[in-house]
Amino acid sequence: MKYPWTSLSGFPKWLVICVATFLVSAGLCGLQVAISSAANSNVLTGILMIPGFFEVLAFWISAMGIVVSLVGWIVTAIYRAFKTPHAQTQTLPDDSDEAKGDNAR
Repeated sequence: MKYPWTSLSGFPKWLVICVATFLVSAGLCGLQVAISSAANSNVLTGILMIPGFFEVLAFWISAMGIVVSLVGWIVTAIYRAFKTPHAQTQTLPDDSDEAKGDNAR
């Protein structure tokens, strides 16, 4: 099985992993809420609290990872845009060029 993030690197890879974790943990949290509300059992609800805590923790950590990776990706893109070398300035002909005989009219 090929994972969708194998060809990515850096911020895009981190973003895909965080989104996948976010979706899986959100789905499992919803599933646990549905099971515990339908069960009407205190024992089952108590058992589901432990993995539910870890799912909510993964949910919030991946949400923060999504925000951090998006901000980092944008800041890096802006930094790289200003880091690239600009074209060299061109000098225009002036009166000294005409005095040297470079005038090709």
